[in-house]
Amino acid sequence: MSMMKPLFRVRGGDMNSLMSDMDALFEPFFLSSGDNQSSRRSYFPQIDVLERDDALEVKAAIPGYKSEDIEIDLDQNTLTISGHRDSVEEAKEGNYYHREIIQGKFSRSMTLPADVAPDQTEATFKDGVLTVTLPKAVASRKHQIQIK
Repeated sequence: MSMMKPLFRVRGGDMNSLMSDMDALFEPFFLSSGDNQSSRRSYFPQIDVLERDDALEVKAAIPGYKSEDIEIDLDQNTLTISGHRDSVEEAKEGNYYHREIIQGKFSRSMTLPADVAPDQTEATFKDGVLTVTLPKAVASRKHQIQIK
């Protein structure tokens, strides 16, 4: 009995991997070599959320963007990271054989696993990685209760 291989496999279970796999599956049917592929794709930054006892740390991979092109919004316990890249350098001569650098807007929202103190939140952007540190609200911090 032979085992059938799946048409595609979701690597790591994240949205970028799934979208990449779907693109690879359907791309040959819809795109010819001259099409502008970047205009048909969406961009979702890859994000890590680390919870510590006193804070949450959110890291987002946003290569090729400048800090002034990125906006961070916090609405109660929903963090939204959005940005835009309106122009990617176009070649003045020749034809593109393949294009994947995406221009346009993106937005990524997530519900945070704890209440945070918005007035103490800090963000840095270095080498294409956005790091947002969100101290937990005092009520959300882990407390050990002594038995009397």
